[in-house]
Amino acid sequence: MSTKNAIAATLVQMSGDQNVVVVRKPFVSFTGSLAGGMMLNQLLYWTPRARIPGGWIAKSDKEFGEELCMSPYKVSEARKKLTHMGILETKLKKFAGAPTIHYRLKMDALMGAWTTELERLGIFARADQEDQAEPPKPPAPGPVPQSFKGYRQLLKEAPDKRAQIACLRIMIETLFPDHDPPEYSYVGWAMNKFGGAVLLAQKIWNASSQDVKGDNVLAYIFAMNNGKGNNGNRNRPRQKSATTGPSNRQPQAQGIGQFDSPPD
Repeated sequence: MSTKNAIAATLVQMSGDQNVVVVRKPFVSFTGSLAGGMMLNQLLYWTPRARIPGGWIAKSDKEFGEELCMSPYKVSEARKKLTHMGILETKLKKFAGAPTIHYRLKMDALMGAWTTELERLGIFARADQEDQAEPPKPPAPGPVPQSFKGYRQLLKEAPDKRAQIACLRIMIETLFPDHDPPEYSYVGWAMNKFGGAVLLAQKIWNASSQDVKGDNVLAYIFAMNNGKGNNGNRNRPRQKSATTGPSNRQPQAQGIGQFDSPPD
């Protein structure tokens, strides 16, 4: 192989995913910093993969610098930016025998700030949530669905969007009894983000068979999708056929059945 061809071959080799540093423009705009946007994207990647109790991620400045091609100064700058935004908390503890900075995204704060950013961009409006000032009326008592098909049927029978939000919240409480119940507005935002109630319910059901880190399944789903939903550009994708979830799960939360129409 000639020298010219050998050099050209390295260009092809370096174009693979393993050699990619992701810079998501919406995150850069959101943080107001190139380094901050890159670190946020990386933390969203590592959050569902965290192995330290409490969802902490241990990373030295050198490790972050190697992952993101940043200098130690830029790593520190990005960390301070996210901390100042109130969406990141850090602490210094020993890890593998050496003092190491531990990171954890404050998902509730992040979702609130991200919602505001989506509103600014015109991608999402709180008005789309049909006035969540008063919680949606819960569905009438009834048997708890034992399959995704059962939840899907309930969502299709729901009279309106607010009833679907109530159903999704109870689904989360049933499948994830140890998690903090999400706010109704948060569920409504996630429903819009992922293209509708049925598509979000499918992600929740699929997550119930996984080792979900932390105590916020919606944040976990968001992180697993690298901060992207199915409806990020307002164009709803074709709905895929639903898959069945784990057959051995025995929900313990309150029952749900036919929906009563929530008050205006």
